[in-house]
Amino acid sequence: MLEGLARTHSRPQALASVDDDVEEARRRSIDQEFGATQRFMSMLTGAPKMATILGHMRWQILRFDGPMLAYSDHPVVLWPMDIRRAAPFGRQGLEPLSALEIRVPIAPDAAILMTWADRRDETHVPLGLHATGELNAFTVGQADRQWMHQPGSEPEVPTGSFAPISRLVEPTYDREAMLRSARHARAQGYVARVKNREHAQAVEVLLDVGPEPRRQAD
Repeated sequence: MLEGLARTHSRPQALASVDDDVEEARRRSIDQEFGATQRFMSMLTGAPKMATILGHMRWQILRFDGPMLAYSDHPVVLWPMDIRRAAPFGRQGLEPLSALEIRVPIAPDAAILMTWADRRDETHVPLGLHATGELNAFTVGQADRQWMHQPGSEPEVPTGSFAPISRLVEPTYDREAMLRSARHARAQGYVARVKNREHAQAVEVLLDVGPEPRRQAD
């Protein structure tokens, strides 16, 4: 739409500011919507809200016995709650409230797993190397241009259909458990409170399911 802007679509004062140059007015309009300034403003206004939603999830650090994890230019894998099994898919829209789990490799032998299970965070959850292939399949599957791994190792990247990785650490956790979880309910309440605010004033981090979430300042 912006690329098709004509003289009649521009305000007189906007045209006057660019010496009646319609092409320049069009360029400035596009830059205002999609340029670096707007992108940075969106990041600054959206990041605290997104961080709080992720901060309400349960974080577990999965540890593996060897450097067999792949990494990519889009490593954050979001698993939609309505999918029971799937072949490796491309990037999903980042809507964590509708995600059954979120996982991301952070080292050749470690990955973060986020779920809505009503349990405390854990920093050391050992998993066998058989699980690395499932993680790698989706990390590589949604890579935009490239994926990588630690030199000297050759990560397994299997094909086929897979279930969420959270089943390996919490067998009773599924879509129904997610929708019943206090963590998820509190995150929904937070979104309802701030949806009309341009700026969030603080990041809330829920360390455990207690009476009140612990708050961390911006």
